[in-house]
Amino acid sequence: MSSGIFTILKTNLMNKLVNLASDICYVALLNAQPTFTASNLYWSAYSSGEITGTGYTAGGQAMAGQTVSTVGTTAVWSANSTQWTNASFSTYGAVIYDSTVGTQATLSITASGGVVQATPTIVSGGQGYVVGNVLSIIQTGGSGATVTVSSVGTNGAITGITLSNGGSGYTTSSSVSITQATNLLAVIDFGGALSVATGTFAIIWSTNGIIILS
Repeated sequence: MSSGIFTILKTNLMNKLVNLASDICYVALLNAQPTFTASNLYWSAYSSGEITGTGYTAGGQAMAGQTVSTVGTTAVWSANSTQWTNASFSTYGAVIYDSTVGTQATLSITASGGVVQATPTIVSGGQGYVVGNVLSIIQTGGSGATVTVSSVGTNGAITGITLSNGGSGYTTSSSVSITQATNLLAVIDFGGALSVATGTFAIIWSTNGIIILS
């Protein structure tokens, strides 16, 4: 089974960027056995393998009832069971990600012939990013343009970028968004296919906790 906790969660905890008791976290289901790579950062690393089916919404289900507690010297993160009702689908695993960690950064871009030119100017550095992030420039009609984060400041605000790909279909703009830092928490391998046919699919989390740090 390929389950585990992502390194970015540990880093964000130490940088005080994550509050697992109050952040909006999602459970998304996968259509094949997941591969756990500890260095993965974003839900986008797994989103292409997300399931489709009746009763399932892209991006997964928001978690509820999250608590952080201590048992002796161990920190425990728990939550209510996560459920999909009136559902029909099969799944092999799940990814848990935090949608609250990142504040979306914005850039000013210059485009020629639809291609982003030179290195865009940082308008707002956002929050929750790390050096090495490869991020998409988001603009209606544009696709494929990416920047790589070369430096960050307080709370993961971007302070330096390089243009990785100029993309196509872009126009000059004083403010465009880039990918938000929706950071990964954990991946869970179900050990095989689990299916539901016109019923409720529920992940009932262990009473010992979902994530345990000791």
